[in-house]
Amino acid sequence: MRSKSLFVVLILIISLFPGNVLGEGETDHLGDPGITSGSFFYYFDTTYETIQLYTAGSTEEQALLQSQFVNERFAEMNVLYQAGDYENYYDVAVEAHEDLQDLHDYVEEIEPTQENLETVFSIETEMLKHDDYIEQVHETILIDSQTQEIPQEVLTETVALEGEISSVQVVTEETQDEVAQVIATEQGISVIEADIIVDQGQTQELVTLQENEVKEELATAE
Repeated sequence: MRSKSLFVVLILIISLFPGNVLGEGETDHLGDPGITSGSFFYYFDTTYETIQLYTAGSTEEQALLQSQFVNERFAEMNVLYQAGDYENYYDVAVEAHEDLQDLHDYVEEIEPTQENLETVFSIETEMLKHDDYIEQVHETILIDSQTQEIPQEVLTETVALEGEISSVQVVTEETQDEVAQVIATEQGISVIEADIIVDQGQTQELVTLQENEVKEELATAE
């Protein structure tokens, strides 16, 4: 009887322990984090990423690779935060910040052609998912900080990531606008008609994510 009571108390303590607020549905898109910061092999992991970027055959390939690396940073951050490893979480968040800046630059260099729209849409889809995820992390940190000591730099860098994600989203939209301009010029049609052609290339997943974002913005504004 006593052991059963101790078991119940233990379960209650675990349920109250912070750092596990995010549900699986909110982190499914992150995938496997692989090797995380703090591991002896982490340096070799990130070095291999650099080699992949240098050997990529095009700017579009570099952009897609960089998008994958950003995804991996967020997966690592998720694991580290839930483990309460705030020091390494912060280090990886800084790396994610730099990766997002590089991604912004790669997308900016993508040639605005209809053939490259798939790459741009793929990156935009990932950014919409990351935007929602980082907002959830931000809220989680605010909640957890009420019951435990979390370094201020952890929150500061998480908020900074929200800004960098928005920056990448802006450049993907600008690239789509540039593609529409090119299509309009090449086909001798209006920009509005070209915009329709661009929008038709979007995946249903991207359309759904965009619609959800608009709904959330409207709900916040009410």
